[in-house]
Amino acid sequence: MKIDSLHLQEFRNHEATEIIFAPLTVIKGNNAAGKTSIRHAIEVALTGRAEFTDKGGRGLSDAVRVGAKKALVSIAIDQGEVVRTVSPTGTSLQIADWTGTATAQQDLLYQKLGADADLISALLNVGSFISLPPKEQKQMLFQIARPEISAGQLMSAVNDWAEKQSAGNLLDELRGMIQLPEMVGVDWLDQAYKLIFEARKDAKKVAGQLAGRVEGMTVSQDLPPLAQLPELERQIATLEAEREKLREKVAAVEAAETRRVHLAEREEAIRNSIEALSLPVEDSGEDPEKLKAALEALAVKLDEARQASYEAQGELRALDDALPKIKGAKGDCPLAPGVVSCPMSADDRKALVKDINARRKKAVATHEKAMKDAAAIETEKKELAERIWAAEQAEKNAERLETMEKELETVQAELATLPEPIGIDLARQEISTLDERIRNGHEMAARMKMAAQAQERAEKAAAEAIEATARANRLEHLVTLFGPTGIKQHLLTRTMGAVITRAAENLSLITGGMYELDAEADPDFHLVVNGNIELRQLSTSERMRVGIACAEALAHASGLRLLVIDDLEILDVGNRGLLSEWLRTRMADHDTIIVLSTAEEAQDPGVEGVATYWVDGGKVERRGALVDA
Repeated sequence: MKIDSLHLQEFRNHEATEIIFAPLTVIKGNNAAGKTSIRHAIEVALTGRAEFTDKGGRGLSDAVRVGAKKALVSIAIDQGEVVRTVSPTGTSLQIADWTGTATAQQDLLYQKLGADADLISALLNVGSFISLPPKEQKQMLFQIARPEISAGQLMSAVNDWAEKQSAGNLLDELRGMIQLPEMVGVDWLDQAYKLIFEARKDAKKVAGQLAGRVEGMTVSQDLPPLAQLPELERQIATLEAEREKLREKVAAVEAAETRRVHLAEREEAIRNSIEALSLPVEDSGEDPEKLKAALEALAVKLDEARQASYEAQGELRALDDALPKIKGAKGDCPLAPGVVSCPMSADDRKALVKDINARRKKAVATHEKAMKDAAAIETEKKELAERIWAAEQAEKNAERLETMEKELETVQAELATLPEPIGIDLARQEISTLDERIRNGHEMAARMKMAAQAQERAEKAAAEAIEATARANRLEHLVTLFGPTGIKQHLLTRTMGAVITRAAENLSLITGGMYELDAEADPDFHLVVNGNIELRQLSTSERMRVGIACAEALAHASGLRLLVIDDLEILDVGNRGLLSEWLRTRMADHDTIIVLSTAEEAQDPGVEGVATYWVDGGKVERRGALVDA
């Protein structure tokens, strides 16, 4: 990444600063002069954060110069001018003529640079990479190297691991979870690891649940084996057939007993009827037919008497209706008073009233005689009916007696044919015994079936638990294989060689061959110096030189071709000389190298491609003219 220029306004102690960069730019100045602020400004412009902020950029407003409302950082790079404005209320970003939100432009910038904020920060701060935890160092190396292997190589690695660990068919397990791409990179490995890790967790949970389920299953051991079930069912069928025969026998005897009781009751009823019919009945010897003819004649006479009574009653009602009207008539017709006059005299009316009374008396006598005659006829008719019944009853009793005697013989004959209830109690007892045996047999068969089903479920659950445990174990192997110490470690060991080799070469040149750098990947990745010296054991000067060696290797490997070295004054004169010689050898490999140092006042180096600036109180002065290479 070539940085052409940097423009600052109201940033830290820089009121207005303009720097034109050469391939190698040396910036010197006293302490607190504003040198490091230049490095911070580059980082702010490119990432929106710096050493004095958190990773989200919180605290960036502290960069606004005291007394100013906002700060501006503008940096010209290959991708265009990057302008970031900082104020207490927030920040804004505009890159060249790009469109979109600040976040969208920032993401696009990272994409074009091929680096994220962490890598850019590491290149701007030589102590950043070696200060990272080994896990993050390894992750950054992966990001830079972007190692890949083919799907075939991955499958071979999985199969080799499965064979060495006797882990079963891990490849099919992997294929069942995730599709293999043609080329496998770190991002895919990370994705696969997360997926496998979650699947392993779920599989272990399922295996535990199934194991608990199997443990909770009990199968009765005091029952005959299921193979004996057909024989048991055959025995039950035989007992049921025997019971059915006994039930039919008992049913027949019970039906005969019911019939016997019915016939006995009928026999008694018939005997009672015969006894009643055998009683003497008074017989007058009269002919019932003649008596019936006399009865019919009496019925005719009764009708005549009732008719005479009816007619007399009608005449009485007519006379009783006319008599008051005639008595009350005064020169008018009784039938139409007030309408028709009547010539009848008073004497004539009296004579008529007298005649009507006489006729009424006669009608009353006729009615009374008719009623008396009817009552006498009714009495005679009743007596005659009783005589007819007595005559007919004598004939009927003889016929009914003959019929009853014949029915009695039939009933007695059927009673004689009915079987005696011998052995019925024993049969009922045998049926009760068979009921119990059959019930016990069915219960035993049901228990055997349930036990067989329980055994089948237990075996199925055990098989599922075994398979779940086996799957959990396979996934455990895949977690290890895809974890930090597995395939990724192998890839890192294979691909980080170039980066570590260049860093080791850098360190050797920077230190005059006194220090050697190496990286150990097993069991965990970490850097060591001279075979066994951990980085934390180094002095500040030693750590700085290791940091410079690593930062240059990262810049070269990532393709950013940017190297910034701050606090060079930490090195003594001899080591600064070695570093200067080394930088000259690396200038062709980078677009921009920036060195910041607190040292003697900067002088014009007179070297092509090198520019020198002096910083004092936030003001920057160029001491060496830029010469085009």
